[in-house]
Amino acid sequence: MTKTQQIAAITNPILSGNAGKDEVGAKSGSLFFEIIGGVLQFMMVLGAVIVLINLVQAGLEWIGSSGDTSKLESARGRITNSVVGLILLSASFALWVLVRDFLGIEMTFQPLFP
Repeated sequence: MTKTQQIAAITNPILSGNAGKDEVGAKSGSLFFEIIGGVLQFMMVLGAVIVLINLVQAGLEWIGSSGDTSKLESARGRITNSVVGLILLSASFALWVLVRDFLGIEMTFQPLFP
């Protein structure tokens, strides 16, 4: 075996499947898109949790304002920002789907919850 054949035969025994032994997936670039899809899925879930927490805090601030207009305006601003964040989160997911379909990437978005 020549030196170049030895280098080409190196695999990662810890990462099996797509990352370790899947030469077809690595050459086609599907591994890259699986990693990007996983990161995006994590970021979407994290963003949704942050929006939910912010909405709950704003609601509690609204309830606890006791008629104080400055606290009420602060809570209203937080609710508005949360809704805008949710719209941006949805738009970023739609943009990812559009780019994925435009490039012809065959990848399914698998949500964490059924």
